Amino acid sequence: MRTLFRCLLLPVLLVSVNALLAQAVDPEPYGGKADLEQFIADELIYPASELAQGISGPVNLIFTVNADGRTSGMRIWQSLNPACDAEALRIGNLVRWLPATFDGEPRTTEYHLRITFDAKKYTRQEKKRTLPRPVITNADSSGVLYGAKELDSLPQPMDHRWHARPTDLLGRTDEVPVRCFRAQY
Repeated sequence: MRTLFRCLLLPVLLVSVNALLAQAVDPEPYGGKADLEQFIADELIYPASELAQGISGPVNLIFTVNADGRTSGMRIWQSLNPACDAEALRIGNLVRWLPATFDGEPRTTEYHLRITFDAKKYTRQEKKRTLPRPVITNADSSGVLYGAKELDSLPQPMDHRWHARPTDLLGRTDEVPVRCFRAQY
């Protein structure tokens, strides 16, 4: 009986101990959660009509962080309204992630991100902002590439100072100002 007990129970105990010792680490945004909150605050552009109405609340996104750190399947888990949902999806697609690991090996994992829309807080932050945000009107989100002859006007250079940051989410510094161009439709 003791031999049977040792043969059957000992391997189960060893597997259980190994499972307890294995470390599981959730996906994490580059720069950590504090930098992610600052990134969202800097990048969030409150939809004008929702800001005027004072609409506030969270939008929860759910997505897959692949083993290589790329995201896929970004979708709304908890909706606020269509305009805020679209902005939350835009922000969610900008964030870069370190993949989840299990026992040191990168794993594909489903994860969630909450983006909170707070009209009062956003208004206070906008008053403190030194450079104005670019206003994008009539943006085409169809993903269609247009030729120069099909556009109402050619792309104009944007004020690069608004987009330049001392460090990005990867911790790199922008020593040379970045020139960004925006198409006006």
